[in-house]
Amino acid sequence: MPTLSAFVLLLSLFGQGLIYSPPHTWLFRGTVSEVRQVHLLGMPAEVANVQAADFSAWVILNLDTETHQLGKIILGSARPGDRVQVSISGPHVLADRIDWKLCPPADGPVCQFGRLYDDGPLSLDWHIPLSPSNEFIHYRHPNPHWSYGLFWKTEKLNLDDNDAPGNSRPRRSPGTPEPGCLALRTGALRAVAGTFADDAACLPFLAEGPIRRSTPGLHAGGNLSLVQSEVKLRPDELNSLKEFFPNPSATRPLYDQSPYIVNADLNYANPRA
Repeated sequence: MPTLSAFVLLLSLFGQGLIYSPPHTWLFRGTVSEVRQVHLLGMPAEVANVQAADFSAWVILNLDTETHQLGKIILGSARPGDRVQVSISGPHVLADRIDWKLCPPADGPVCQFGRLYDDGPLSLDWHIPLSPSNEFIHYRHPNPHWSYGLFWKTEKLNLDDNDAPGNSRPRRSPGTPEPGCLALRTGALRAVAGTFADDAACLPFLAEGPIRRSTPGLHAGGNLSLVQSEVKLRPDELNSLKEFFPNPSATRPLYDQSPYIVNADLNYANPRA
């Protein structure tokens, strides 16, 4: 089995995106920027684009699976401007992947469609099925096209005193830094070896200054990932290379691994609109 070492430097503004909540939940929160009526795998469906802290994700709200005799599946409802939580839970939700073979009940419409839609061929490097959910969990960035939307549950978040516009200290999810903080996360990839170490430096003028007070619905975020990966070649791979190169390297980078990822987002949502 190939060995893999990968090191990531991640700089995020205004909170984390995707969070694993043991024992069986992946979730993130964000603001709905767009809702579309589409056809997914030839079936009528409704999808929404959710702007999270450091990424933008398409999620499936509902779809009519009459062609597969599964009926209509409703995962949530939303409209532009809604603050929502997107999550997936259950015994099939693991810390490193979604395994739909473990989804109960196996003959239920959600589990059946999950196996049909959110599964794929096994990745030779990651050893997980290549699917919208599993690629999102491993790369921390969802596919940008709605046709690969997440088959997750979407729930609208109710505003309270802590979430109300103009409040300088909104309620935070566990593990999320204070607004206006820079969260520096370094370490080996969690799915490969160990966990991240967290540190934070706050910038109060961003969280409580005049800009924040005058534009309570404005959210900015960004992240920078610097990635170095290494996979040890199998003996047969190394022998094949020796036929063409006298002194080939015994390692290679991870297939399709970008050396860096830069993301930035700026969105505005007025809940009163």
